[in-house]
Amino acid sequence: MSKEIKKIKEIKNYFTQKQNVMFGFLFGSRIRNQARKASDWDIGVYLRPTSDIQEKRNKIWNDLEKILKTEVDLVLLNQAPPLLANRIICQGIAVAMKDRRAYLDFLIRTTEEAESMREFVHDYYKIYQRSASLSEQDKIDLERILIFLENELKDFSKFQNLTFDEYQKDISIKREVERWIENLMNSILDIAKILLASSKKTVPATYREIILALKTLPEFEPKTIEKITDWIRLRNILAHEYLDIRWDRISKFLQTSQPFLENFLCNSKKLIKYDKSKN
Repeated sequence: MSKEIKKIKEIKNYFTQKQNVMFGFLFGSRIRNQARKASDWDIGVYLRPTSDIQEKRNKIWNDLEKILKTEVDLVLLNQAPPLLANRIICQGIAVAMKDRRAYLDFLIRTTEEAESMREFVHDYYKIYQRSASLSEQDKIDLERILIFLENELKDFSKFQNLTFDEYQKDISIKREVERWIENLMNSILDIAKILLASSKKTVPATYREIILALKTLPEFEPKTIEKITDWIRLRNILAHEYLDIRWDRISKFLQTSQPFLENFLCNSKKLIKYDKSKN
């Protein structure tokens, strides 16, 4: 048995003992027969969602480096950018597979998200190429999205008093509030795409980085952008977290986000108005 195969067996044995590891993959140079003696081990794991997921990830990371006696690049698939996560599970070798249903759900979701990100980058590139400022088409698209966002924000009053009992038992209201939050976050992403690309900003790698990049535009308040950065992940996790964790995120969003989203809308409108005054 080669040293490489022996190490992979040790990884599999370790993951067998970790109840919180739902599935994991080896990827990178080790599976392409391009690894040198000092190469890192690239491993992606999907952990059972809990509030202390980062601590558990760090524990696994430390354990793997002790087992392999070299550096490990451990990717937490739960939080990985969609293109990376999809590449890992599509091109990697499974070293843990305890929940095949969770794996298949994740495969479908990341495939959809990866395709969505590819389309986002394609649209970003087209806007980037059009001009060094907002084109007439970009302004029209932006104004249309802002009208939609403004109307969606009016529904805060409809959901702010929502209780966990109502959310848990009424499937219609559950779907409605989740879809509403996704609409808000997708609108903000579309606005960010137009503003950043028309400002000739380099395309960010993740949705979180896309929102953070708005801090480079003087019209937006850093605190507002930082808050929205935390909430942008809601567009991806609402259908994939456990119910109690999902509700905790939704409840905090309903109680705290309205003034920041209204501020974002106001600043976006000012930016369009300023751009028009220059032309």
